[in-house]
Amino acid sequence: MQKLLTGRGPLFKTHHPSGRRTLKPTLLVLALALLITGIFPLAAFANPLNETISREDQAVIRQVILENYVIDIDPAKLETITVDSLAVLLDENSYYLPDWYMQELMEEYSGEFEGIGAYIMEDGDRIIIAEPMSGSPAEAAGLLPGDQIVAVDSKSLEGLTVDDAVRLIKGPAGTEVRLYIRRAGHENPVIFNITRQQIVVSSVSDRVFDGMIGYLEVRQFSDHTTEYTQKAIDNFRASGITKLIIDLRGNPGGLLMEGVEFSRLFIPRGPVVHVFYREGSITYSSYLGEEPFENIVVLVDEDSASAAEIFAAAFKDRGNGIIVGEPTYGKGSVQRLYPLPSGAGFKLTEAIYLSPDYATIDGVGINPAINMLRFHPNHDPEKLLPLEINRKPLVGQQGEDIAAAQQRLRNMGYPITDPAGAFGPSTQEAVKAFQEDQGLFPYGVLDFSTQRRLQRAYISWLLAPEQDMQLTTALYYLRGNRSSHVGVEPVPFGSPVVNQ
Repeated sequence: MQKLLTGRGPLFKTHHPSGRRTLKPTLLVLALALLITGIFPLAAFANPLNETISREDQAVIRQVILENYVIDIDPAKLETITVDSLAVLLDENSYYLPDWYMQELMEEYSGEFEGIGAYIMEDGDRIIIAEPMSGSPAEAAGLLPGDQIVAVDSKSLEGLTVDDAVRLIKGPAGTEVRLYIRRAGHENPVIFNITRQQIVVSSVSDRVFDGMIGYLEVRQFSDHTTEYTQKAIDNFRASGITKLIIDLRGNPGGLLMEGVEFSRLFIPRGPVVHVFYREGSITYSSYLGEEPFENIVVLVDEDSASAAEIFAAAFKDRGNGIIVGEPTYGKGSVQRLYPLPSGAGFKLTEAIYLSPDYATIDGVGINPAINMLRFHPNHDPEKLLPLEINRKPLVGQQGEDIAAAQQRLRNMGYPITDPAGAFGPSTQEAVKAFQEDQGLFPYGVLDFSTQRRLQRAYISWLLAPEQDMQLTTALYYLRGNRSSHVGVEPVPFGSPVVNQ
């Protein structure tokens, strides 16, 4: 099955911290790119330079390049095709995909996966559980955020990447995987036997603020994205919702036609995007009569790319609202995915696209009307110290783990005057206050339970709408406070949650 794609990079995902910028898909956990175990890795794979392409696959690749590549290629340069030669000859978005890679990519489009359902991430040289998915086998088994995976089915993860771990944990539904977990407070690894299941993940989620403002997060454009969005729109309108926030932050793109069909739900009648192939062009248009919402704010960031930029560009040119956030990635090309005889795949750039007003997207991106950071500079997740839960610090001790705990407590509004890394009286009082707020015994010791609770509480606090300055600005705008984005400040921990 051939598919027209717009997503950037391998698997269209945010690069791992070893690559370019990260962030910040659905779960923002310590600014590290996450993986969904049994779903799909969000980290980009390196080109498999050690892969050998069969002669049958070479013949297909040669033919589609000559017929469809966005620019003409001298046939003499295609006499011998290798992964290395393709990397030199073609653009960065055209490449060979080995069979396992092709399978993962097709799973991504379908939104259905087989595994345990847990977000995992790299934390230094450790691979840890970031969060089990609600209702997943991982949650039912009792996996917790911060659990370190040290082995899978007796195979040590030492020296392996998070991608390697994902492939070990994934497997057919109904089969069992054994995880060896190092958990704070346990001397020996805890063993979890988990039966894999079929996991269905929607690319769209929604909620309502103030009883009058709809919120729609679109994580990528895969199969059924438009279908899920239409259902959300119907529910919003049935509830009398007249204003909407569309969150495309961290959305790396995906299927071209899903991006177009999604745009047709919101963009007034007229052009949505102009796509230019080597032999001609196509203009995709919207046929929308009545717009479903009286005012919309679109949220974007540096990882909003491709199909997300198609919509953002059309919205900027012709929509009924504004864009808030950071300049987008700037990928303005279209690829087609070809299955190969061996079961592998080949992705080829076949077109570029321009906005309805013929503005260039590639290498430029889209500038929001209100350009601002997502987090207050003091709370930038990339500046967060790692909280390694491996001891119980006491008053008078020093260490990086104490500094990490202090950083989280300060950010959440607990006053600390002790030097960073020094467990003094004000740190002890802050720990006591936090323990009391969390229903723990308030004795001022950073025990394992308190540190785990602090880790979870901080993530929840950071991800709350009140800490999201872009979202807060969108809400203020839709309430009519058009200039209220100036001087937006984070909300202290424990403040009542408004806007719910």
